[in-house]
Amino acid sequence: MPETRGHRPPGRTAFLALLGYILLLYVSADLAFDLYVSVNNRIGQDTASIWMNGAFGAAGLAGFVFLLRRGITAGAWTAFLLISLAVVFCLMQLDLPAKRFHFFEYAPLTLLVLANVRFRCTDRYQYVWTLLAVSLVGLGDELVQGALPTRYFALMDVVLDSGAGLLTLAFVGFVLGADSLDEPPVGSG
Repeated sequence: MPETRGHRPPGRTAFLALLGYILLLYVSADLAFDLYVSVNNRIGQDTASIWMNGAFGAAGLAGFVFLLRRGITAGAWTAFLLISLAVVFCLMQLDLPAKRFHFFEYAPLTLLVLANVRFRCTDRYQYVWTLLAVSLVGLGDELVQGALPTRYFALMDVVLDSGAGLLTLAFVGFVLGADSLDEPPVGSG
């Protein structure tokens, strides 16, 4: 599609959104942790954990309402339930509430990567390429943190980032359905 004055092709817009989000993740690595520590010190780890769980509950409720309005099949509801249970299980395994941020950060990243992969790749491995890219961004995030004097590299965080990506892709594939990949990404029109 030729570029018209004042308008970018949808693939370029999706790429710029993805690039901006990745830069935000990398630049805010130290700031976000400092903010978390400040809030945690002010309200306590138990309260921070409750707030974080409330945010996940609200996200789950929003997803539930979205799916009600979309009118999905019984199989998709089953997939939604199983994916939700997997997320809850993962979150329960994390002692530090700060580690739960990985799910909030990497679910949107996965959607942005998938939108970009869809513009550039038409083969059936779109989910594989997306998960690989999300994992590499997570690795890059940890390498940035490892270079900061107040942070450190944690391989487990790369696993969390990849897990968030995998569960997001499961949601797109099994709940929204493969047909949802044929629709243009949000904001590409």
